[in-house]
Amino acid sequence: MSRILFGLRFRLILLVTIAILPALGGVIYSASKQRQWMGKAGELEALRLARLAATEQNRLIEGTRQMLIVLAQLPMVRERDSEKCNALFGALVAESPLYGNLGAIEADGHLFCGAFPVNEPIDTEDLTYFKRALLDRDFAIGDFHISPVTGKASLNFGYPVLSKTGDVQSVVFVTLDLEWLNGMVGNAKLPAGSTFTVIDSQGMVLAYYPDGTEHVGKILPQSPVVRAILAHQEEGTIEGVGEDGVPRLYAFTPLAGDVNGRVYVGIGIPSEVAYAPVNRALVFDIVLLGGVMLLSTLAAWFGGDIFLLRRLNKLVHATQRLSSGDLSVRTGIPKGPGELGQLTTAFDQMAEALERREKERQEVQEALQRYADRLRALATRLAEAEEAERHRLACELHDRVGQNLTALSINQSIMINLLSPESRGKLGSRLDDSVTLLDETMQCIRDMMVDLRPPVLDDYGLAAALRWYLERFSERTGLKTIFDGEEFNPRLPPLVETALFRIAQEALTNVVRHAHADRVTVTLGDEMGSTRLTISDDGVGFDPKISHSYNEHPSWGLITMRERAMAIGCHLRVESGPGTGTTVFVEMTG
Repeated sequence: MSRILFGLRFRLILLVTIAILPALGGVIYSASKQRQWMGKAGELEALRLARLAATEQNRLIEGTRQMLIVLAQLPMVRERDSEKCNALFGALVAESPLYGNLGAIEADGHLFCGAFPVNEPIDTEDLTYFKRALLDRDFAIGDFHISPVTGKASLNFGYPVLSKTGDVQSVVFVTLDLEWLNGMVGNAKLPAGSTFTVIDSQGMVLAYYPDGTEHVGKILPQSPVVRAILAHQEEGTIEGVGEDGVPRLYAFTPLAGDVNGRVYVGIGIPSEVAYAPVNRALVFDIVLLGGVMLLSTLAAWFGGDIFLLRRLNKLVHATQRLSSGDLSVRTGIPKGPGELGQLTTAFDQMAEALERREKERQEVQEALQRYADRLRALATRLAEAEEAERHRLACELHDRVGQNLTALSINQSIMINLLSPESRGKLGSRLDDSVTLLDETMQCIRDMMVDLRPPVLDDYGLAAALRWYLERFSERTGLKTIFDGEEFNPRLPPLVETALFRIAQEALTNVVRHAHADRVTVTLGDEMGSTRLTISDDGVGFDPKISHSYNEHPSWGLITMRERAMAIGCHLRVESGPGTGTTVFVEMTG
């Protein structure tokens, strides 16, 4: 899977996809802009219809007002001729389906005329239009209400009938059915799934299209159009989900400005219908781009194999052989003027150059190895010569200087014994001083012989020599020393013992000079077939990287220890850090 994802074919297909992405982005961007435009157009269309309904309502109200003014002037109404009035009002209601009822009520609440006459007194307490007509003595509009008989919403209007003295003697009224809105909606030819709602300021549905039986009389506070109306109290547009779960573009506007308690008309057009042209265009463009991408992908897949992958596979195979060490490999691809031809040519030239340089490197490495072997042999001989010279000097000091000093001490003792008491008294202080100087000289010679070649190293081995040297080191410096180790059986070669002893000496000398330590620990042993000598202190430590920079900060002690270790085939390693002490490891395998 990872090979496919990181393969050249996948990269070519990815490149094609990236090249098509701007076009896809442009299509989506254009579709989004068109969608915004179509949504705005849908909202404006819905708002236009809502405003049309409000305008029609105002026109009907004005027509109703003119009709009531005319009816209020009729003699039969002013004279309260119930028989003629009933006939006239009944005929008018029968001729006009917009009006649900038409009548006249006396000031005391008695209905003396009506399209649907009744004999019982009317309770005028809830007749808002009646109260307003009496109070304002002018055209009055009542509240929208839902008839308990028909279940339909209607709006009542009233106009006062004045006597010759100017008193209100009765009120002519008419009931306007909201069914006219359904007719207007039908003529408007709204898109399928559209809704038409009339609500009051409390959120109660007064009329609903297409199916008002389930909604009229209900309060829908969670409806998006109801929430928008209650929040804004003016006309506007929103996009939301209706009670049936269908997303719609809603527009709303007040239906009649003179009604006590505002009533709003809201029209909702399904978003799917409003955005259908844009969605179809987007689907078409995406399908077209998908086809182009498919064809481009196939072209990249097969064309890449023919024009690129076959040559690149040869180049990859040659590269793998080259990385495995076969410097004689060549691509075998004919040279060409293109980038791939230049690449294969450069690869072959590089392989040829690497092969040539590898031969030169091997020759140089062989020469360096011979030189290193000669240097190691020379270092070994120098170490042997140094130790031989030390041994010779020690022998010379012991055999000649030591014997001469011993003879001089004996002669001095004889001379002191031959002096008279009087002469001895005169020369006593000088003789004693000469004896002291002679003893100090003999002790200095013995110390020099020990430093040049400790006899305990030759007689008892490396462990004993280190233990003896640490005791003397502790007495001389005051540092606490710890030794942990046993003698090897069989003993190490004399040259190895001598080199390890000299390395320990140099390391302990560096502790005294630089470490400012309180304790030194020396261990000697055999760990997993490897001879190891360790010198560790608890001093101030140092940065080994700085110590290794010989040109800027030469550390001759470390250089000497490494050369001694190299001479006997050992590896010397130093671990240290500021404030963490220093540990010198000397390891020899085999």
